[in-house]
Amino acid sequence: MDNKEKLVIYFDADEDGTGELFVEAISNGFAGNSSAWFSKSELVEFANALAAYPLPNDNLPEIAGGFWKKDVDGGLDQENLVIKVYPIDGKGTLAIQVKLATQHWSEQRPESQHIVRLEILTSYNALEFFGKELIALINGRVEKATLQNAS
Repeated sequence: MDNKEKLVIYFDADEDGTGELFVEAISNGFAGNSSAWFSKSELVEFANALAAYPLPNDNLPEIAGGFWKKDVDGGLDQENLVIKVYPIDGKGTLAIQVKLATQHWSEQRPESQHIVRLEILTSYNALEFFGKELIALINGRVEKATLQNAS
């Protein structure tokens, strides 16, 4: 395993406008992978938000998927995949925080769930390119979208 920070995304589209998003991430020797289902429109909205300059403080790009609550208020009961983008300094350095978790079922011990959370540093230019590649992935024009920076 190399020491590069990397985020790789694959998408398996379904015919109903949704699909399973598969994510692999590595940073500083920590690595993980997971997946969750999203609508194509939700993913396109997230990808378009990655091109904003500067990122809006009140509405930073984020997606989260996993198991939904069964009650009326909705929301996620279990997060299996979360990607958040935020600025970390005034010089244009950004970070992508990725949380990846295995699915956890009620009959399993809570301690058996594997979870990794890591941060990948990036720039506005790299993030904008990644967003365009993500849209191409969702539309079936490429096999994967990759954000890679030297750590």
